[in-house]
Amino acid sequence: MRRLIVSLAFATLLFATLSAQESQRMIVVRCENVAESDYEQMAKIASRIGATHFDCSQVEPSMWQWQLDRSDPYPCWSMHRASLFKYILPEELKSYIPADYVERNFKNLQAHGKILRKYGLGGFISINDPAWLPEKAYREHPEWRGPRCDQARRARNEYYAPCIDNEEIRRMYVESIAKLCKAAPVEMINILCNDSGAGLCWYEKLYPGPNGPTSCKHISVADRVLDFLDIWQEGAARAGIKQMRVNLGHTWGVETAVIPRLKEGQSLNNHTAKGGQGFIEIGTVYRNDHLAPVFQMPRPVLVCTQLQKAQKSDAPIFINIKGPEDIDIIRLLEKHLKNPIGDGPVKRFQALEEVAAGIVGSDDAVKLVEIWENIENACRLIGPFNTGGRIYDLGSVHQRWITRPFVAFPQELEGDDLHYWRDFIFQAQTEKEAMDMTDLQAHKWLGGYGGFFLLRNTSREMLAQLEPCIAKAEKLRKSAVGKEEERYLQGLVLRLRMAVCIVNNAKNAVEFQWIMDDSPIPAEGPADSTPRIQFQGDEKLVRMNQLCREEIDNCYAMIGILDEAAKAGIPVIITAPKKEFEQVLFLGPDLQDQLRHKIQIMEDHRRDFLRIWRSRNL
Repeated sequence: MRRLIVSLAFATLLFATLSAQESQRMIVVRCENVAESDYEQMAKIASRIGATHFDCSQVEPSMWQWQLDRSDPYPCWSMHRASLFKYILPEELKSYIPADYVERNFKNLQAHGKILRKYGLGGFISINDPAWLPEKAYREHPEWRGPRCDQARRARNEYYAPCIDNEEIRRMYVESIAKLCKAAPVEMINILCNDSGAGLCWYEKLYPGPNGPTSCKHISVADRVLDFLDIWQEGAARAGIKQMRVNLGHTWGVETAVIPRLKEGQSLNNHTAKGGQGFIEIGTVYRNDHLAPVFQMPRPVLVCTQLQKAQKSDAPIFINIKGPEDIDIIRLLEKHLKNPIGDGPVKRFQALEEVAAGIVGSDDAVKLVEIWENIENACRLIGPFNTGGRIYDLGSVHQRWITRPFVAFPQELEGDDLHYWRDFIFQAQTEKEAMDMTDLQAHKWLGGYGGFFLLRNTSREMLAQLEPCIAKAEKLRKSAVGKEEERYLQGLVLRLRMAVCIVNNAKNAVEFQWIMDDSPIPAEGPADSTPRIQFQGDEKLVRMNQLCREEIDNCYAMIGILDEAAKAGIPVIITAPKKEFEQVLFLGPDLQDQLRHKIQIMEDHRRDFLRIWRSRNL
């Protein structure tokens, strides 16, 4: 009898434990650009703050996709993203995808899986599927060809995703998902679809319009979406994952037909069948950070605001942490992830002040919170400058405003003076558009005096928020409560200085292009008609010389910041991890050298403007 009572008590305890585990809120920590050397430390931090799942999406950039045609920038959108066949290579695809590349990613996934199990964490993957396959695959297997999924104005080639209604493709997916979930305890998948080189057949909002093979045209898009979600759960079930959560994003217009039919664990565009949210996001990923490519710019005000909203819901939480030195966010989450902050700005300020006191002491905590608020104000100001990407990402990086020379005739540059920047700008149209700095992904929405006027005024307001913070943060370094906190403040100073340079560079680039656009280029310059004796030539020539000098000085400032940051071992700007991984969406790791090259070219070609405007200095 005693044994029976003990057994019943144990069973009751076990049931209660399992019930608690099942009802535990899912908290996922994402770490998009975490260095491999920091992966375990970040997993440990995720476990410490109370996360249930940790990101294992990291893949090596698939440079082989771009090598198919380096003149086409479009593959760069998918090169850095995970997709199923970058982890798992079915036998049928071995002739089309490099096996050694996939093997490296798979081994990395297995290593991450061991770390996740060590800390009792489930795996989360953000993935881009069904992702395009090389054209050769469809020439040899025409029945695999699914929808064309590229953005025509931003691609020089056509890219096709596989048709998931094809039985052979469907089987490859299910079997590969099972292998994926065995390599690491993946329990949640967030899918970016119908963008960045992925798409579903006959979906109405594909960039080229609804398209696909005639063999599956009779299947409704709603049924296809539901089957695609089933595929992921079916594969996970084969690996022993009882309940795979899967969200299909970027698939609008079919919600009414799909959402009521979703199964447990499935969501579409972050909506479940029960009317809830699939997840709530906290923090920002690199592409959506307003001040990217500045690395790890503190955003605790944003995170605290998002955390307050998340505490009103029981939906899963996605938390974006950029790295182990994100101590403001990490400490805020440690204190308040499971202990609600409360509503309103007063409670938010109190939570932020508490975290700040742990960095600079209670006497100076308010000063640090003020810096954080200024950063958030600057981000709000630049927020509207967004068209499929943030301006400093699309312009400063994708158009290489940071590294390309500001010269009158860029089309005349040759050799390395041209290729170190031209090979890495996003332009699928003509070379004329490629030379236009404000043609952002075949979309000139920032050109002319109006565009420059708005950006100039916005930049002034941003600098008014950011520049005073540099001296404040420098003074606060003396108040740091420890070495980790002092390093945080040192990084904050460097990142603020870099952000100021990025803002100035963008303003300079847009003004430069506006002046060039407003200036016909005759064989000989027009007669000088300036009425003021202090101007030694055309007013535009004077301003262009001033502008180029400002940009050169700005480049020297960036070089100085990068040199200081390298000496301190503090990353301040996001770059490719290796020179061979430089591509359109990521600056090269030799950024200082490229900036010096830019300066040299600008100095060598400064008198080229005299071919456009006359000067009295001749």
